[in-house]
Formats: sequence, structure tokens, C-alpha cells
Amino acid sequence: MSSIVTVTTAATVRNLATLANARMAIGLVASDNSDDARLNALLPLASAACENYCQRIFAQETVSELFRDSTPTRLAEPPIYATHVALARWPVTQIVSVTLDGTALAASDYELDGMGGFLYRLSSDARTYWRGRKLVVNYVAGYRLPDQSTRTLPQEIESACLEVLKALHGGLGRDPALRSESVEGVGSASYADAVTQAALPPMAAQLLQPYRRIEI
Repeated sequence: MSSIVTVTTAATVRNLATLANARMAIGLVASDNSDDARLNALLPLASAACENYCQRIFAQETVSELFRDSTPTRLAEPPIYATHVALARWPVTQIVSVTLDGTALAASDYELDGMGGFLYRLSSDARTYWRGRKLVVNYVAGYRLPDQSTRTLPQEIESACLEVLKALHGGLGRDPALRSESVEGVGSASYADAVTQAALPPMAAQLLQPYRRIEI
């Protein structure tokens, strides 16, 4: 089934790294706030680049996901699907409600693999097939970010964000079209491409690889 995701409670901040760690990433001590204005502007950009690369939002949000059957309505019986549906957001920390064809299911009617975001249909405590035309799942998914108490965001994601931030910070005030420069008797320099969704710094891309959403 295809799905439509609606955010019902959005994250207020989606920065994937702390300001203190951003300071240290560019060579300042954690208490040096001399460059905070620029860092506060760059942190959301670096975080968004990581989200875009992974095709997912990492911050914890509450969402409603609608799965709808796409087969012709003339069929008398609802189609049979796999034993699980893959939720668009993960990790899932709470299932608020599950409604199948207008009927609210009890907690004993389904089983959650929170880390993978898989919701299984149960019957008599055994996995069975989802069958229906309209499934609505309300749930909470995502990580608690580094600035929040009891953070759950993996360290690799924050490190990747800091790698992107360093690349953005290093490019400030530089001509983005400049690829190489040579001054006789002084030296030469060349610059990598600007950070984009498709071209993160290699270390950032490597750190984020296990967290990318793969469309099938």
C-alpha cells in the first residue's frame, strides 16, 4: 500500500548537533561564543543537508500515516497484503492508535518493530496478513536530539552534521565558482564543490550511509 504522512506535532528544532560541538568543530573551545551568529545560521543548513541526503527527518515528531488500497473498488473483498507495513518514520517510540477500515484495533491486534518501523498484524497472538482498504496509524517516531535531555540520536549522525557544518563554514566568503588558484612564487589552492544534497563531504556521507532511507 502507498501511504500519506501528515505531521500532527512537529519538532520545534531539527538541529542535529549542539552549538558547543559546532564551536569545537571549527577549532574554537566550547565556551568561545565569538562565532555563534554564523554557527546558529549554519547548523539548520547542515542538518537539512543530512536529512535530504538520508531522505528522512531525524527529530522526534508525531505523525498520522494513511495507507490506502489502490486496487479497483469493484472487488468485493479487500485485498490481502504482507504480514507487515513499513512505516515512513522510524525509530517508532509509541503507537498512539491503529484504525483499519474505520475500526480501532486493540494493542493485541498488532505488534511493533520500533527500530525498523515495521507494524505486524496479529491474530490470536500470531502474525497474519493485513487485510483492508484503509489503514491509519498514528505514532511518534524519531530521535531525541543532542540539545534535548536523554538524547537518543546516534553519535554518527551528529558527527556527520558537524562535517557538513565545517565544509559550509570553510566556504564562507569564498567565490563558489573558484576551482583552483595559483600565485607564482607563493603557492596554489583548489576548492571542492559546495555542499549539496547529492555531494556531502565524503566523511559525512560515509557516517550517514546506514541511516539512509532506501526507496524500493
